[in-house]
Amino acid sequence: MIINDIITESLDTDIVFEIDSDDAFAAVMARFSHVVEWQGDYMRIQRRYWSAVEELAHTAGGEANEIHELNELSFMGSPCTKDCSGHRAGYAWSKARGGKNASSWSQSFDNGAAIAASGR
Repeated sequence: MIINDIITESLDTDIVFEIDSDDAFAAVMARFSHVVEWQGDYMRIQRRYWSAVEELAHTAGGEANEIHELNELSFMGSPCTKDCSGHRAGYAWSKARGGKNASSWSQSFDNGAAIAASGR
């Protein structure tokens, strides 16, 4: 009984990680976007998925790296509040439009779009 509780608890803990290539990121998100949560520049996923994420990133030519310590909330070096969802949305919007800058109601969205437009 105690061993099963330890195994279950360790599978339910989260891993905070980053992915080092666009192809690996796309492959991981295609499969795991429904269970990934964002924490600034980093992603968070339950430990039970971690080995599959690592393997998929490697197969796609990249690497998934576990982050052990978070110092600040930022998106690609740009400070943000809460969960950086505005930055991420603006970044995705700009990438989908070939690196276009945005002029929206949200400074956070615009910052994310500017990051993508700068080629990062």
